[in-house]
Amino acid sequence: MPKIRRCLFFMLTLIPPSKIITKNIFDGSTPHKHVLWEVIFFIDGNCNHHILGKTFKPVNGDVFIVGPNHVHNIELLQEEHCHRDLYFTDEQFRYVCSLFPDKNLYENICKSIVSVHLSNSTLNHIVTQLKTIEIYDILASTSPSEKNAQNLELCLSVSQSILSFLLGTYLLKDLSLSQTDHPAWLMDLLHHLNRPEYFAQKPNEIIKNSGYSHSRFAELFKKHVGISLVEYMINKRLNYAADLLSTTNKSTLEISSLVGYDSYSCFVRLFKKQFNVSPIQYRQHNSRY
Repeated sequence: MPKIRRCLFFMLTLIPPSKIITKNIFDGSTPHKHVLWEVIFFIDGNCNHHILGKTFKPVNGDVFIVGPNHVHNIELLQEEHCHRDLYFTDEQFRYVCSLFPDKNLYENICKSIVSVHLSNSTLNHIVTQLKTIEIYDILASTSPSEKNAQNLELCLSVSQSILSFLLGTYLLKDLSLSQTDHPAWLMDLLHHLNRPEYFAQKPNEIIKNSGYSHSRFAELFKKHVGISLVEYMINKRLNYAADLLSTTNKSTLEISSLVGYDSYSCFVRLFKKQFNVSPIQYRQHNSRY
């Protein structure tokens, strides 16, 4: 049986060294709480995370947001372990919470267990940013200069943007779980309709695959979305066409076909109605290619 490394703390409240923004942790811990807010990114290893009387078994990519009043500890189940902490003062944390419309967000998080799961690519991207932040944080301490101070301010801003992203991810997850007034099939359909291969289809094909009659589908879609399926698809098609006109050298005829129009004249008419200029004129004024 491997020897488990543990970090023994004899103080209930842990105070990280001043001015540290982020660092890797390779050890477990006994139950404790913090002065600062702590965002924990689980990167490698097998462990249990005990927090507020509950036990979680984190996998790589799990992220927990732990507040000053959250008693928690990480119990290692194998010797090899790594997680990365990101720290925020209460003032910083309150500020990021204030960016969201829920005025009770800070208070709700203080009494909740907040966690999200990140994909490998997202986790790796954020961890790479945090490693860079850690380097500039160290340089600002060991080699004080105006430039390093500016770099540190940038790092603090980036760390707050990471927290904002994590809170947004958590709130969207919570929204999707509680959004009972929108049926699951409709949410799935709207996700699919973000993709060109779906919104380029004929509306009748989409309705046929829904399992609803044409009239019932039209009624439900208009009730939940506020516009008809045809109007929704036209907006998707024309916005995508405008993007292609700006960023590619595809011909307007080719773009018309790609977004689902068999009739080029119909495409031009609808595009002009939406943007007040023809596709060719739009490209002349907005091309980035």
